[in-house]
Amino acid sequence: MEKALKSHFDGKEDFDVEFRLKHKSGEYKWFHSRGAVKRDRSGKPKRMSGSISDIHAQKLVGGKIERLSQVAQQIPISVIITDEKGNIQFVNQALIKLTGYSQEEVLGKNPRIFKSGESPDTYYQVLWNTISQGKEWRGVFHNKKKNGELYWESVLIFSLKDINENIINFIAIKEDITEKKQMESTLIDHERLIRSVVNNLKDGLVIANLDGNIQLFNHGAEIIFGYKAYEVMNKPVVTLIDEPYKEKHLAGINSFRTTKLLSKQNILLEAQGIKKDGSPVPVELTLTQMEQRGEVLVIGLIRDISERKEAEQRIELAQQQIIATQKLAGIGELAAGVSHEVLNPVNIISVHTQVLQKNTTDDPKIQNFCAKVLHEIDRIV
Repeated sequence: MEKALKSHFDGKEDFDVEFRLKHKSGEYKWFHSRGAVKRDRSGKPKRMSGSISDIHAQKLVGGKIERLSQVAQQIPISVIITDEKGNIQFVNQALIKLTGYSQEEVLGKNPRIFKSGESPDTYYQVLWNTISQGKEWRGVFHNKKKNGELYWESVLIFSLKDINENIINFIAIKEDITEKKQMESTLIDHERLIRSVVNNLKDGLVIANLDGNIQLFNHGAEIIFGYKAYEVMNKPVVTLIDEPYKEKHLAGINSFRTTKLLSKQNILLEAQGIKKDGSPVPVELTLTQMEQRGEVLVIGLIRDISERKEAEQRIELAQQQIIATQKLAGIGELAAGVSHEVLNPVNIISVHTQVLQKNTTDDPKIQNFCAKVLHEIDRIV
């Protein structure tokens, strides 16, 4: 301060300095002083007048702003500060690195230079109306880099106000979520693919939780059991099981609820389900378990084997018919054999009896005997 006063008295420069003084409280505070020397005709200093003002609060705020600026430059997310009209006054290094623009190219410009053109103007109008009222705005932008490459960012915008509650700045904190969006897109594509596969399975797919309540019921299951998915969601899976199998199923559910392990996993089973109309349906069932977000689930892959069972019944009936035919054929062969062995001797007897009858016409007893023999032969033949 003494150097500044001396320089001013020597006429070298104006007196305009900032300095610290010790306050009555013992704290050192910042002050700002301006002054000017009045001189006589010969140029010698006669007196000095000026002003002194307390700038301690401003210095503290300025220090905080400087520290915040240093933090903003070092954090890995983008920061933009604009004036109350939306013109860019500050950008940090993260934004420069992300967008490919230099500070000189963005300072004084409107953030619309990052627009990709994919969002409607109404989207930005809602944004501006929100922050102009001093409210914060959160959303997502699909913006464009200097090289034309598109990127996604999650954005928080809020305002800074002066002591009179007038908005003096807008601050935007923006996080690059391009990779996250790509992962989400991939997951959505995979989910759609899985849903398409599940819903186009000809077999039924039923998923139940630890309590045995249905959590998924695909189109194949709808065809097999006649229910729509919404009719059985969160209903006991025992609803789909025919009466003779229910007791065994409930015992299995109780065991599974205790041990959280399936006793028959990945084993092909045959059971009988019950349709919505009450008619039974034979099914082939494979059970497996999985864990999703800490919840144990049972997956049942179900195939309607009605046609197979009917085919098996037809085959069994045909086999029975073949066996019966074979038995009849055997009996016929036996009968033919017996007929051959019996008829040859009978024919010989018949011939001899007829000769005897012809040569003994004068003996009534022999004639009567021959007539009886020939009658019995006719019965046999």
